Amino acid sequence: MSKITILGIGADGINSLNKKGLQVLKQADIIFGSNRHLEMIDTNCETVNWVSPFSDNIEIINKHFIQNKNILIVATGDVNWFGITNIIRKNFDNEKIQIITNISSISLSAIKMGWPLQDITPITIHGRDINSIITKIYDNAKLIILSHNKQSPIAVCEILQKLKFSDSEISILNNLGRNDETIQKFQANSPQTANSDLNCIAVECKKNDNNNSLCAGLDDQDFINDGQLTKREVRAITISSLQPYPNAVLWDIGAGSGSISVEWCRLGGKSWAFETDKTRCENIKQNSINLGVKQKLQVHNCTINKYGSKLPIPDCIFIGGGLTNINTEELYEQLKFGGRMVINSISMQGQEVINKMHKKYGGDIIRINIERNTKIGNFDSLRPMISVIHYTLKKV
Repeated sequence: MSKITILGIGADGINSLNKKGLQVLKQADIIFGSNRHLEMIDTNCETVNWVSPFSDNIEIINKHFIQNKNILIVATGDVNWFGITNIIRKNFDNEKIQIITNISSISLSAIKMGWPLQDITPITIHGRDINSIITKIYDNAKLIILSHNKQSPIAVCEILQKLKFSDSEISILNNLGRNDETIQKFQANSPQTANSDLNCIAVECKKNDNNNSLCAGLDDQDFINDGQLTKREVRAITISSLQPYPNAVLWDIGAGSGSISVEWCRLGGKSWAFETDKTRCENIKQNSINLGVKQKLQVHNCTINKYGSKLPIPDCIFIGGGLTNINTEELYEQLKFGGRMVINSISMQGQEVINKMHKKYGGDIIRINIERNTKIGNFDSLRPMISVIHYTLKKV
């Protein structure tokens, strides 16, 4: 019977394998991996170097799988860390997959730094958006980052400097587990390139005058916008009503600048944002990059009813624009049980929609009145902002 084995291999190649790892290496009919990993092993069977795009590799693996071959995939260290394993599990039954792991570069880095694993935040920027580290940076955080290449430490330091964490202590751990292993140490305000493309970056975050909090209510100026923006105070209330949690799905309808989606994603959720204005869609995309949530936020330049593809079932729905042109009852029915719908409106017509929903389904309605300090000549005063009708409904 055909099976797929994913084998973790250390920096010292075949010498890092245990008895079981050596056994599956001998039993393999075909071996897949990167050129670097394939060069580490001694075998007489067929080897296949990864091709691009990576989806083509799945087709090749499946071709050999249905021929009942023993398939071996070699990868770095602990293959359950940011590795190939998740991709294989999405395409093949878990019962057909065998995992033989090795020590990860995350663990090796933590050992070198003297950091307990439970105290560190592991991140990968290998082939991924480097801005994803933004939401992990806070005072005294300990980050271990799987690097992309020699230039990665420079890019990491640029982000730290931008967030006013330039005093952070950086250690580049090059070629971990090999005879030519080296460690470079410096502060983020004096960045260096790595000695090797094979490196991890350990960061002990130290703030200058900014804590980079994940608490909802980022400053309005943090968002590129054309004025269509849920203001900071209203946004903080809205996020508290939505109650985000890791991997929860949000539909953000009439997304404007995407501020609700961005704050939702910074707290661990995933968002599908719908906005009919093309320029605003570009603003949302740029905001997602600048604030570190690009990989969690999908932007669609259309109304939700014109979106052609299948959407994940939402845990929450937020409507911040276009309320009078939306079938809110139909959207409510698509929510998961226990899910929440939150609507903000500043118009009387929008309030009519909210009143209709409240009459049929219940929920809570509040009016949000915010006043901000302003100058009137030589005097200080408080100027009211437009009041917002805020509606929260839980599906039961």
